[in-house]
Amino acid sequence: DISYGATRRFRTELTANSPANINLALLDATPPLGVYMYLGWILGELITSMSIDTHAVDAASFKRNIFNDKFYSVNDSVLGPFSGVCMDTRTQFCSCNNGARINSMIRYTEQLSLVAVPGSAFTLPYTSCDAEKLPLTSPLIAATLTPASSPEAARVTTDYLVGRSAAATTGDILIDGALVVETYTGNSTAALQALNTEKLMTASAGTVLNTPIGGSATTVTGLGVVIDPVELRPRLYGSFRRDVVYVSPTYDQELHALAHLAVSRHVGISVLSALEDGPEVGAMLTRSMNTFGREGGGHRSVSTIADGLSTQLGGTSDITILHGIATDADVTAIANYLARTSSGVVAIPMAHLDAWYREIVAAVTDTAHQSRIVFATSLPNWGGPESGGVVGSALQTYFSRVPATNRTPGSLRGFMTHQLLTYVTGRIPNQKTPTEFLRMLYGASVIVMDTGL
Repeated sequence: DISYGATRRFRTELTANSPANINLALLDATPPLGVYMYLGWILGELITSMSIDTHAVDAASFKRNIFNDKFYSVNDSVLGPFSGVCMDTRTQFCSCNNGARINSMIRYTEQLSLVAVPGSAFTLPYTSCDAEKLPLTSPLIAATLTPASSPEAARVTTDYLVGRSAAATTGDILIDGALVVETYTGNSTAALQALNTEKLMTASAGTVLNTPIGGSATTVTGLGVVIDPVELRPRLYGSFRRDVVYVSPTYDQELHALAHLAVSRHVGISVLSALEDGPEVGAMLTRSMNTFGREGGGHRSVSTIADGLSTQLGGTSDITILHGIATDADVTAIANYLARTSSGVVAIPMAHLDAWYREIVAAVTDTAHQSRIVFATSLPNWGGPESGGVVGSALQTYFSRVPATNRTPGSLRGFMTHQLLTYVTGRIPNQKTPTEFLRMLYGASVIVMDTGL
């Protein structure tokens, strides 16, 4: 840390007095070597500053003088106080051989380099020799898995990380207080499970999962608290799991909101499905319609969304939910369908909108056509202040830090999820375990993230 004068002088003297093969470039490239050389230099400075008669030095006088002088200065860094045995421990600082008052944490990267942990410094009071009574809390460690394959998964994760970085500090490790968020590469939840054996994670956030959540089909275990899991295809909600926290609406909730929209507009609604669970999704939509006292819902199975839309009449304002967008051809078919019909409305599940947002925006450029694309979300308007809607302080921060080209539902979800992690972390007093995280989250019941959110 070159903000300290002692560090700057160490680097200057190293350059002037070391052999040619020992230089600053070597130390910067090999942090462990630099740490130990710096420690040796500080010890040398400590010895040279002692009030010792160099003509009569033995072990006893050396030790006696260390504790007699008590404080030692190395530029702007102070070591001490050192103190021997005292007669009266009530009024004197006694029996202390620890001279470091300011402490901080460093971590090893995957390349075994040493990196300072921002915000980790703490100062021991001069009334206490060590950290024995100093309350230290563990960090809340949350990880996001970056898929190594699947272009759709990569797009979703990239957007999420853009928002997460905007909400936090910079660097490959993001720290807000005691919150540590890291990104790892892998292809399955097994990668996170293996990671948890090393990192003792509290949570995984924004991870693209390749297995369903909930019910007997899930294999997502050992991941701590799973926050807002992302799936590349819409999937009906399984059974309740306390350790899975949804920030975004579930697919069931999206269907219910879309059914309410159809009822309020007095139009029909159905599912166009290119996935195997189309009948179940259609049945769920029908149940939602029935709760509003209306008939409707159901589904039509097709091989691809593109094939289905090519034969969709679209002569009315009925809403068609597109369940199974999987290719660029499907996106092109959406644009062609909206251009071919004058009133047909398509509803895009958020799982598809996350994965294909930029492609859909690029394909559907006519504002009249855009107005016939609907979706159900709990997110505020991510387009920018000019797009309208209520703009609270958190959303203003998002707009100021994220350029317009990166404002997507995925990046805003990453931003808000990190805000949630930060909020919960600051309210867990001690060990940031999954159990404590869930106790605080469910105990709070309602967490206000921003105006109207």
